Amino acid sequence: MFPTDCRFEAKVQGVVTDEGGYPLPRSTVTLTDAAGKVLGTANIKKDGRYEIVLEQPCAGCSLKADRTGFVAQSHSGINYNGSNSLWFGFALKRVQ
Repeated sequence: MFPTDCRFEAKVQGVVTDEGGYPLPRSTVTLTDAAGKVLGTANIKKDGRYEIVLEQPCAGCSLKADRTGFVAQSHSGINYNGSNSLWFGFALKRVQ
């Protein structure tokens, strides 16, 4: 159970690169709840970094990174209570 009277100001953040470690600007990272509702999206910056500010906790959330020409990658089963920031990195593989 999550507290109902707390203010949440943390974020999900990280970096999106290719398999060689080079940043992938113009990628998109999307955070969805367990029902598939989009909670936030981020367009990847020039250096490959992203951040999504969360205003509420989530249980069973998923985070997906994608870019045209690359295989999308996901992290699922994310449980977030708002007490601190979370970090997730992605290394996308080019489509053959």
